[in-house]
Amino acid sequence: RVIAKDIRPDFGIGFQVGSFALLRLATLGLGIKTVAAERNSPDLFDYIRRGKEKRFLSNLILFSSTRVAVQFESYRRKYPFWLRHKIVVTPNWVAQIESSKAVMDAMPFQITFIGRLTFQKNVAVLLDAMEHLPSHFQLNIIGDGPDLKILQNRATSLNQKVIFESPRRDLKSAYESSGVLCMPSRWEGFPNVVAESLAHGLPVVGFELCSGIPDLVRDGVTGIIAKGMDSHLELAEALKRSSVTHFTESRIKESIKIYSFQNFINKWEDALK
Repeated sequence: RVIAKDIRPDFGIGFQVGSFALLRLATLGLGIKTVAAERNSPDLFDYIRRGKEKRFLSNLILFSSTRVAVQFESYRRKYPFWLRHKIVVTPNWVAQIESSKAVMDAMPFQITFIGRLTFQKNVAVLLDAMEHLPSHFQLNIIGDGPDLKILQNRATSLNQKVIFESPRRDLKSAYESSGVLCMPSRWEGFPNVVAESLAHGLPVVGFELCSGIPDLVRDGVTGIIAKGMDSHLELAEALKRSSVTHFTESRIKESIKIYSFQNFINKWEDALK
């Protein structure tokens, strides 16, 4: 609050409702406009203890903002009607990739997952799906997290080859050497890994009820959408489809051009007007 009084910013931005609540308290009575930048879908409340009560409290806190920034237009409907007039859309930006993806052989078919190994990312359902895939399907898991040991133990019972790799900054080779990226998450905000995959021309498989996936992935064009949520059989079928679908790299890359850096700047400038 002392800092806010001293610099008197035009806007204060709090990323996620917790930090926004502290920001709002610090700026009360100072005439400083505030933006609550939500970087997760409200669907996350469906998976936490006392989610309904916490969602209601969160929405009350968000109502005290000047603007609520979300990452996709579809997320607007996930908030109560009395909050929607405050909502603006500020998606992330995605680097545009000019080089071409390497042409992959049909055998083996490489599935890649990139991300933290947590409940949200739901990698266990991907391992379950591997049991229902032909032997030439392979899985490369790049990431770390609290579920690592559990997933490694689970993978030992699989006939398919499953490789675990530590996180790394340069993922270009992973995108370019894969047949498909699989993101089996229960929910997302703006799934950066999905967007980066598409920017590299790599198709994506994910669940239709995972927030963020249908906003970026067009079934049969930029990837394959598995029906419902959390079904290893539906995910297996989607992965099989992805291996025999002819995807056009240029069309996949074109789908992500709307998320350019300039668009990112323009959206935030509109939000701060």
